[in-house]
Amino acid sequence: MAVPALSPPASPVSTRSVTFSENVAVIPMPIYRTQAEPPSLAYRVTFGAVTLVATPVIWLLSAVQWVIKVITCQSDNPHRAQAEALLRAHVAHQVPHEELIDGLTGHLIHLLSGDLNEGSYDFIVDFLALSELHPKFHHILAGANVHLQGDDGFFANKWSQIPGAYERYSSHRYHEGHCHGFSGRVFNELLFWKSTDDDDTRFQVESAPVNSFISLLFHLYDYLVYRRDNEQQSQFGSSPHTEDHPIMINVDLDEYRRRAAEIRTQLAADAALPSNVSS
Repeated sequence: MAVPALSPPASPVSTRSVTFSENVAVIPMPIYRTQAEPPSLAYRVTFGAVTLVATPVIWLLSAVQWVIKVITCQSDNPHRAQAEALLRAHVAHQVPHEELIDGLTGHLIHLLSGDLNEGSYDFIVDFLALSELHPKFHHILAGANVHLQGDDGFFANKWSQIPGAYERYSSHRYHEGHCHGFSGRVFNELLFWKSTDDDDTRFQVESAPVNSFISLLFHLYDYLVYRRDNEQQSQFGSSPHTEDHPIMINVDLDEYRRRAAEIRTQLAADAALPSNVSS
């Protein structure tokens, strides 16, 4: 059955009571550093050549994965496909962030109401509660490095406890034992860590995890493209906001806790779920 690509799925569940624009003051506003400069021509040519050689291998691996999926009769969750289409449209500036938030709220209930152990629930609720992120969602989804300024590692520690999060290696600057990845029903990989620069949380959306040999090959290919273009790579696009040129967000943790509790209570009422899911 065909599923509309850009609208929240039809359902008897109402999400109209879930609002994020009322009584929300985003203070202070996010601060954005300048974007990373493109690398030199010699650098681009060198890594471009390596990327060109690696591209057929990635195409072959993608084809093999598709054949395995067909043979084993695996099918993608239609609501995940809907959510991905919505996110891609937002990155392409085809959907405003207000519509994205409404769509994510609807998909959140459909994707996760039957599986409260799915960690994507916690991540999406936090992203909805952090209204400071909303105006730049299209950059964040495209892979921008985000610095949650002044949180003292609160979100890195919190997210590391979410079911499905795993400790992993990264080329970023992080405290030992405080770099994690998460692969869920919406994001292929969400990388987050406690930075050694300032002890704050950094995070970014990536295109491939590193929790298997095949996914590691895809991740290494993304790294080659990153070195060629000096742009972060995600499943939804690319961004010039690298680790040295992040999007900086000032977070009010007290306001975040208030919004998160309110959102969870509203979602629980709409989806008939218990409101005491991990927070």
